[in-house]
Amino acid sequence: MRTLILGLALTVVLAGCGENDASKAGAAKQSSGNAAAGKAVAERDCKNCHGLDGKGAAPAIPHLAAQRERYLLAALTEYKGGKRPHAALRDMTAHMTDTEMRNVAAYYASLPPISIGGGKAPSTAYEQGKALVAAACAQCHGGDKALPHLNLFDIDNWKDRASARDTFAMVTTRSPASVISTGKCNVTPVNVARQLNQEIQRHNDLPGLKTPAFVREAVVSWNLKHARADYVPITDRSFGKTRWGSQVKADDELLRMLNRYCYRCHGTIRFDIYNRSQVVAMSKRAVRQIDLGLMPLDRQGDRLLPEAERRRLVELLSALR
Repeated sequence: MRTLILGLALTVVLAGCGENDASKAGAAKQSSGNAAAGKAVAERDCKNCHGLDGKGAAPAIPHLAAQRERYLLAALTEYKGGKRPHAALRDMTAHMTDTEMRNVAAYYASLPPISIGGGKAPSTAYEQGKALVAAACAQCHGGDKALPHLNLFDIDNWKDRASARDTFAMVTTRSPASVISTGKCNVTPVNVARQLNQEIQRHNDLPGLKTPAFVREAVVSWNLKHARADYVPITDRSFGKTRWGSQVKADDELLRMLNRYCYRCHGTIRFDIYNRSQVVAMSKRAVRQIDLGLMPLDRQGDRLLPEAERRRLVELLSALR
């Protein structure tokens, strides 16, 4: 684990070295809300789904307690501006003032993280971290009672998104230098990713670890393909029993759509979009989820699916064999 921590530390250095003075100044100018006043807003508008303690009322409803204030405020602003598709949240935020949104974001951010075990609230930083892992990380990485597996650290998708100049929030609001170029750093991003992914591969091979096969295969494939290449084209990232065909027009078109709208979840949860066999097996379920408006989950405001592209995505998935 010590070498893994080193890799994670290098990743933190990588993420920070591309920040420019303008982004730091913008963050400093953003004023915090009044948590006490925000409780009244939560009582009026939010408690039925998220509770006054910030706990989601159902498995599909996220916990808001201890979330970052800036993230909560950004999400509310995007619902109010129509950039996120949830109808109920659009209606709710329509009558909120900017001050009320700041205050309710501050209120939920001020709450302690939800205790999964139903015991007393965590008091130390270590206990708070354990609670956050159980609440936010267990679905992908395993919980506190099991040694967690780790997903690969991919930078190809970030480069795709930056090059396409789409609405990927991290790319459009911050300098992409921290991910796709060296900027002013002495460490190249791809070398940091190589070291981290090699350590993740070794970690996931530890005895007793219940790492999903596709997660293990994905990092092995990434390491092999990036041994000499800094960037691997989309269709060449394929792995598994059957591969995406770079010369097959429908394959190429579908994989590019999946790469944009689905990879952030389905590079780690349930299946990997670069594993064609898994996508075939999940295609009917995916079509149903898309038709119901449940996929893609637009939690960051960067995956709004235009109607024409939605229809085409459903058509391509339905025809996949």
